[in-house]
Amino acid sequence: MNHYHPQNISMIAWAVSKLKFSHCPLRAAISAASRRNLAQFRPQNLTNIAWSCATLCIEDEPCLKAISSASITKMKDFSPQHLANTAWSYAVLARADTPLLDAIASSSLTILAEFTPQNISNLVWSFATLQLCNHPLMDALSSEALAQIAELEPQTIANMAWACAVLMYTNDPLLDAFASAAIKIIGEFNTQELSNLSWAFAKLDCNHKPLFQSISASAIAKMS
Repeated sequence: MNHYHPQNISMIAWAVSKLKFSHCPLRAAISAASRRNLAQFRPQNLTNIAWSCATLCIEDEPCLKAISSASITKMKDFSPQHLANTAWSYAVLARADTPLLDAIASSSLTILAEFTPQNISNLVWSFATLQLCNHPLMDALSSEALAQIAELEPQTIANMAWACAVLMYTNDPLLDAFASAAIKIIGEFNTQELSNLSWAFAKLDCNHKPLFQSISASAIAKMS
């Protein structure tokens, strides 16, 4: 892959990961080619390689370190999706790369208004999975989630509530908004989402009776 363009390398990595095609020689070639060309990689290329490693559960230490270093230098050019997906990839691989995650947090704070509910959910989930509670980031993400509360889907509500509970991050207005939003669409929650939501509120000692009544009714209906 000596003559491959960064876009070609990242697209191949994305494709084999999407298809769950774990071929060791190809993975090694992609890793080596990526490290040689990282200076030329754009944010999307870097994100694709990180996502590929996470999707195939490849703990390629040299490649992940190189991606981290290259990403930090180009962080100002990362979009909300690039930021969220990069954090997600390192969280899946259980890599608490502090310099990278600090850079992601700082960059996210400058463009939070551009984040979609999915971006917010992925970023919060990633930091919680790595047991990293960045309070300025959590406060800002909570405010943005409140602003977009009507657009949140069951998985997003459940994931964000779970993340708050894992980090023991208490924000009463946010929890009240989650509860109200969840009650309106409780029938759309699957069993895993209901479990995560109820666990999160219990973990945070938030006894929201209308929410638990709705969860109980929905859970009973699904178990019948």
